[in-house]
Amino acid sequence: FLLLAGVPEEQAFWCLVVVVEEIIPGYFSEGMQAMKVDQRVFSTLLQETLPALGLHLSALGPDNIICSIIASQWLLTLFVHALPDEVTLGLWDILFTQRSRTVLFAACLALLEPHQEAVLATAEMGQCIEVLQSLPALTLGGPFLSTVERLLGSTVSQQYMEEVQGVEGVWLEW
Repeated sequence: FLLLAGVPEEQAFWCLVVVVEEIIPGYFSEGMQAMKVDQRVFSTLLQETLPALGLHLSALGPDNIICSIIASQWLLTLFVHALPDEVTLGLWDILFTQRSRTVLFAACLALLEPHQEAVLATAEMGQCIEVLQSLPALTLGGPFLSTVERLLGSTVSQQYMEEVQGVEGVWLEW
């Protein structure tokens, strides 16, 4: 993605190193343990910050399968295949500045927050996943990135994420 955006090859490589070793360590290790933890963290965060939506997703799919599917699609790709390119680059600017995956959780909430009604209107799991997958295409850079910044300053703080992670019973280095 960075190469396609015009970033020189060596700089793109070192950006990848920062992503894999500092921002999302363990996402691509054997068993993808950190990704599994973050799926649960995302589910917990959703239940606490957007409770009606969290409850609806839980009701439509057993074992938080919808949250797991969406978290995998958004978090594993760092939103590359989800958001328009210019929005992704803006999000990555925040991500590399903060050097924390809390940015990714804030981005998830920023996608869901303005579209809660559309998701709540779904009646079955397949329809719900389809609506959730369409949300990034509706995203405009300025408002979305402002919401991410707002959430990072309040709802999705580093301290809050560590508390949620502690509730999940797993300690990973953020």
